[in-house]
Amino acid sequence: MNKWIRNTLIILVVALVSSGLGIYVARMDFFMEKPKEVDTSTIANEMKKIAELATYEYTYTDVVFVKADKKFNGITLPLTKTSFLAKYDGYIKAGVNLQDAEIEVNEELNEITIKVGKSVILENVVDTDSIEVLDEKSSLFNKLETQEKIEEINANKKKMEEKIIAGGFLDKADENTRLLLESTFKMAGFDKVNVVFK
Repeated sequence: MNKWIRNTLIILVVALVSSGLGIYVARMDFFMEKPKEVDTSTIANEMKKIAELATYEYTYTDVVFVKADKKFNGITLPLTKTSFLAKYDGYIKAGVNLQDAEIEVNEELNEITIKVGKSVILENVVDTDSIEVLDEKSSLFNKLETQEKIEEINANKKKMEEKIIAGGFLDKADENTRLLLESTFKMAGFDKVNVVFK
């Protein structure tokens, strides 16, 4: 297969597949004034123009409960008990940063090796429109500020991230990355695709 045609196909396939998997495209140059020889560094450069490749997403619904009061000498003061109970939806995305991708092509064997970093958390987002207050009690002398509620939600968000990472979330993202890159470059005409996490 002509080098320019094959490598242009690689770029197109990566772009098409990535659009369905939440890849954030920084810039992609599809239109060239004239055909030119595209070597290994060109493939790597085109991949690096795609900033992040999101390969795994976890969606969840969580509940946050905040309870506070004021004490004096260990005794709860009257009219200071306050609480806040709400539920919300969120999602966490993981994937790889293609800025550090390395490409090696063996023309004789029609083989490509792609070296990428291991998956990391790309996004941890709470859908603010989904927040539903289930119960809220304010006291005359102790009101929960909006910032306190936000801080508690952010703390819960971090706990959720740590929980799913402990459950193998990033390992699954690595596997999805490997499968995606293998299928993408085989579609582009390579007989063998090696994905190496560095």
